[in-house]
Amino acid sequence: MQLEKELYLAGPESILSVLQGTPEDFYDVILVGHNPGISMLAGLLNSPAQTIELDTLGIVALTFKGQWQDLNFGQCQLHGTYDYKTP
Repeated sequence: MQLEKELYLAGPESILSVLQGTPEDFYDVILVGHNPGISMLAGLLNSPAQTIELDTLGIVALTFKGQWQDLNFGQCQLHGTYDYKTP
């Protein structure tokens, strides 16, 4: 686990920059953050024309093929979203 304090309330470009610095031996990444940056990033990674709105405790699953350093907007495939709703 790695804490990146500068990502608190960061925009999608800043979050993308950190993801691009992920070591290449990491196959999966779980990114925990705050809106609106996380929702904006999810939409831009999937398709710059798409908006993904995540609620509190929202989860989005994206994949891409390539090296982390080459990750950019519009390169991911959306597999689904999940929003936890309290009863």
